[in-house]
Amino acid sequence: MLRTQLIDMIYEELFNELHKKGHKDPKGRKLMKGEEDLDEAINKSDAKYTMKMMFDNHGFGKALKHMKILRRGITLNMSSYMGPGKVLNKIVKDFNDVMGTKYKIDVDSFQKGHVTSIELKEGKLTEDYSQRKRNFTAELRKKMELAKNGTTMKIGKHSWTKVKNNWKGGKYNRTEPHQLLIPAITDDMYMDIKNSRDYNAADVISKIKFESKVHEMSATARKHGKFGSTGVPFPTEKPNEFAYMDFAKYIKKNEKKVIKFLKQIRPDAFFKALENFWSGWDRKTNNSAFSNIRGNKFGRELALMLRKDGLVFKNTGNKITNLKEASNVWKRFDAMQKLQGNIMDVEDEMRDITNDLKQLHMDMEQEAEPGGGRIADRYGRDIEKKEKEYKKKKAEFKKLMKQLDKLEQF
Repeated sequence: MLRTQLIDMIYEELFNELHKKGHKDPKGRKLMKGEEDLDEAINKSDAKYTMKMMFDNHGFGKALKHMKILRRGITLNMSSYMGPGKVLNKIVKDFNDVMGTKYKIDVDSFQKGHVTSIELKEGKLTEDYSQRKRNFTAELRKKMELAKNGTTMKIGKHSWTKVKNNWKGGKYNRTEPHQLLIPAITDDMYMDIKNSRDYNAADVISKIKFESKVHEMSATARKHGKFGSTGVPFPTEKPNEFAYMDFAKYIKKNEKKVIKFLKQIRPDAFFKALENFWSGWDRKTNNSAFSNIRGNKFGRELALMLRKDGLVFKNTGNKITNLKEASNVWKRFDAMQKLQGNIMDVEDEMRDITNDLKQLHMDMEQEAEPGGGRIADRYGRDIEKKEKEYKKKKAEFKKLMKQLDKLEQF
């Protein structure tokens, strides 16, 4: 009853406004005698005025920025907070009641931005099932690709969890990429897609629940974290001592990776990088209970704490940012160069000993007595001495090669 009275009031106000301009009433009442039917320009003027009245009536008068009437329909430009929701549906319905039209909202034409845009089309918007299916699969693919690892997707009784960019779960608890999963989900939701009214992919997608994994607060955060009345952690300029003990264990476990990363950036950026390491670790471990960082001292304080514990940085000298492994790498490189030189020297000595042995055997065959004697005994002693030297050099060669292999493996 109230709705009918309201529309009648709008009719009267519109009638009076148009009467001043010499136009016809939308219901067909003549406003001025002898006046012919409305031309296209006058119809546009009436429609714009009516639409403005509808927005004003629902308390959104300032939301309508511009209205453009084309042959294919009406385009509305509105404030950023307006969209194809219940309010706009009521506005369009009242507009149709007043103007005697049958405009429907084309949800797919909606464009977000500082000023939103949407189209109204005459008559009922219809799409065949194939088009609905294509829109649904495109929207579902987008949501599944954007979902982070750990996100759970629930459809009815079945659920899947995203693990390493694949989805694990379903009726048979399989791990599949989204490309194989989407066709099966589309077939299962055949009736939902087919029966969707004034089809919008979001209507069917909304029946699929996506739940992101929320990091729980650790025992350290619950015991030693300090929070305000709103639950926001207190600002801090240096690392919490209790949280640092857990962080130090994390760094010790991943020390090589941290050092490798720091080697790739400038030393003057070390403190900011350490602050980022802390924030990332704290977000995953303590739900950011110790990461409300203020000022620019935090990274330096963290570096000093790590240096004191012998982690990442060398705890000798005056410079804070001397990486532990940076100097050791060059020492190992120099050691490898020295070892390779020593190995080459030993190889040369072994080669010389081998040549001496060959010559001794040849001389002994020429000079030594056939039945044995002093000359044969002398050659025998010399050959035995050279063989001992060769064995000694061979053992030294093996030892040096073993050391070189160890350094090369590092």
